[in-house]
Amino acid sequence: MGYPKTSREDNERWKILFHNTLDRWLDGIEVQPQGEGQVDLCLEDLEDKLSENFLDAVEEHHRKNNSESAPLLPDMKSELRRRAQKSSVPNPEPEGPGILEVEAPEAPEPEESFWVRAWRSFMGMLQRLKQRLQAVLAWVREKVAAGWQALCSVAQFINSLLESFCSYMAGLFRYHIQV
Repeated sequence: MGYPKTSREDNERWKILFHNTLDRWLDGIEVQPQGEGQVDLCLEDLEDKLSENFLDAVEEHHRKNNSESAPLLPDMKSELRRRAQKSSVPNPEPEGPGILEVEAPEAPEPEESFWVRAWRSFMGMLQRLKQRLQAVLAWVREKVAAGWQALCSVAQFINSLLESFCSYMAGLFRYHIQV
């Protein structure tokens, strides 16, 4: 069983959406007064928008690839969104391969340009976003594992009922054959 495929058109559409979101952020900090606080405010807004874009992409992907199964329940959607919010992972620790290596924010050096500071802040935001989304993925995996475990328990229960019924029926037939 492999992962469901996304269409090339969907990938391109989402790529354009993410690029447009980033372009708007760059345009916004370019025209704003170039202060650290302004970049941080714009980054918070960008982080929220990217997080929403990711969650929208996940919901759309689930809807398109799981049409024969149950749709994502409203409470599951809200829990997924709640867990993806900034406050859900206060200070995540990096783990696993592929984590963006970002140094802790340092005081800017006097000769450091505004764009270098903005880039460092942007990379830190991506690190936080990635860690938050990894935490969401871990939660989803736990839910799926729990669901499979519950499904297996139900299947075992049904199997024991069938075995019991078959045993009863076999005994009943043996009794009637002997009589």
